[in-house]
Amino acid sequence: MRKALTEKILQGLKPAAKRYELRDVHFPGFGVRVSRSRVTFFISYRYGTIQRRKKLGVYPRTTLQEARSKGLADLRLVDEGIDPARTQRTQNFLVCNVVEEFIEKYAKVKTRGWKASQRNMGLISLLAKIRSRQFPAWFSARSTGSA
Repeated sequence: MRKALTEKILQGLKPAAKRYELRDVHFPGFGVRVSRSRVTFFISYRYGTIQRRKKLGVYPRTTLQEARSKGLADLRLVDEGIDPARTQRTQNFLVCNVVEEFIEKYAKVKTRGWKASQRNMGLISLLAKIRSRQFPAWFSARSTGSA
């Protein structure tokens, strides 16, 4: 169903037995999905030949104004040839970023002997470099040079 979405309409939405969607009349592709437990903003767009949908936020934590601005920014990315769903995942969830954040927020705080652990990790990485031959041949045990 299509309606002009406003704060008043969002406040009056009631959950039904099955989830349903309301699409905005003024902003094509923008809408809300109403389930038993929450109201979720989404944007529908076509990237290449694939129809996609991206979640923008949950009402009331995300306001209608914020969701519309996020949706508009995502549609601008689609116009530039960038898939917004892919860029969101690749920026935040690279392994190096997750590991660094884990070490800073959890490992350093919770480990009593952090300096000793850090020294051991340094030795392990040094051994790994030696095994992968990132050092000159004279440093590894396999070199057979005349001395």
